[in-house]
Amino acid sequence: MLSRRGPTLVVMCAVALLLIVLWIAITPPDAGFPVPRRTTELLPTAALTRSSTPVLARSQAVEPATTSPALPAARTTGVPPSLLATHSLATGHLVFAAWHSPPRADDCSTSIGIYMLTGGSTQAAYLTNGCDPLIAPDAQHVAFMRLGQLYVIGVDGHGETQLTKSSSGVAGIVWSPDGQSLAYGDYGGGEIYTIAVKGGKPVQLSTFRHSRSLSRPAWSPDGQQLAVTALPIGVDDGDVYLIDIAGRQPTHIARGMWPVWSPNGRYLAYNLSPTSAEGIAIVQRDGTVVTQLPRGADPVWSPDSERIAFTVRQGDHDDLSVMQRDGMQLRRLTQLISGHILNPAVWSPDGTELAFTLTSQIDETLPQLYTLRLDEPSTAPTELLHGVLWNSVTWTAK
Repeated sequence: MLSRRGPTLVVMCAVALLLIVLWIAITPPDAGFPVPRRTTELLPTAALTRSSTPVLARSQAVEPATTSPALPAARTTGVPPSLLATHSLATGHLVFAAWHSPPRADDCSTSIGIYMLTGGSTQAAYLTNGCDPLIAPDAQHVAFMRLGQLYVIGVDGHGETQLTKSSSGVAGIVWSPDGQSLAYGDYGGGEIYTIAVKGGKPVQLSTFRHSRSLSRPAWSPDGQQLAVTALPIGVDDGDVYLIDIAGRQPTHIARGMWPVWSPNGRYLAYNLSPTSAEGIAIVQRDGTVVTQLPRGADPVWSPDSERIAFTVRQGDHDDLSVMQRDGMQLRRLTQLISGHILNPAVWSPDGTELAFTLTSQIDETLPQLYTLRLDEPSTAPTELLHGVLWNSVTWTAK
């Protein structure tokens, strides 16, 4: 005869066995055991959007991206992922234009943004929409173009102001050395104007009645003169003139194009022809020739006025070179492969680096912005940003 506890014990054992079977059926094989963590991190979106097409003949040393404090939301709103720099900027402020949406007919008002990258940061700050940005020498404002008119905005992204309402449009802008005024040419005409950053009426400095267009003026470091190229009607080659801010009377210096002042104000460098086939000239302020190169274009001065960087055509592509002001110590800096256009470079404020954009003629990838250290001759250019418009980069110290 079974005891009263027997059936109860049997039932309890059966229930326990059933629970064990159910637990085994629904539990993953590795449950209860620690899962090893990934040993590799996912790449940021910015890195994934960069072109993998090799455009440099030498191997490229890529610096790891550094972490920087987040910028205020008002300034970073609208910044596309591709404008996260691959490494932090060494010094100063880098201002540039870049596409932030598919190109349209009115790019400067809808598809192109103006951004600023500050030393120590990898996050570009969005300022506004526009083209051709130019940061002031005191780094307080950025001038830019939108729909043919001149605007300024604070480097904090606030205080945007339209300075001109020209019926023919504005062609080329330059800051005064003190950052208080801007000079510009009249689009399709022969007039040069200045206007205060605080606003007011433009002041006409000079008129070139027989010229079909003028280049962007260059303001002398002492603030006394403007250098400008006038293109006579029916002629491809231009003439370099100096315009006194006070006297306003143009003085012819030489045949040439696109003059740039040395930072010490003693020299001018310019292209010898619009096609750049005839090279570069460096002259003193009175027009006396210091150096002339048979090849090269788009000269840019180092901060100490001792060197110039320039592009040299190599078959179907350009390369970047640098030399002393007297033409000595000529050095080729890049060895690019065919099918790429190298645009004019800009110097870092301390003179140790150059930044330049590279555009592919092979595919439809957007231009890339590279930096190159000059104090490390064996170092190849390093990509900094993707999608930067050519000839839209300025770099200032403050």
